[in-house]
Amino acid sequence: MNKKDKDEMVAVVAAGIDKVVIPQLEKIDDKIEKTHDRLETIEVDVSEIKDTVERISKLEIAAAN
Repeated sequence: MNKKDKDEMVAVVAAGIDKVVIPQLEKIDDKIEKTHDRLETIEVDVSEIKDTVERISKLEIAAAN
């Protein structure tokens, strides 16, 4: 295989990476970002639930006394 053939193969692979791999990576990155946002929302929800449970426990203790 001569240098010209090798250079053409490299160009084809590079073009394929630009057209196929990079857009796929961007889609994956978007999915990761959306998942991270959802996890942050869940974390806030769990924190609010924990606070509510603690308040209920305190009310139960106060009512028992």
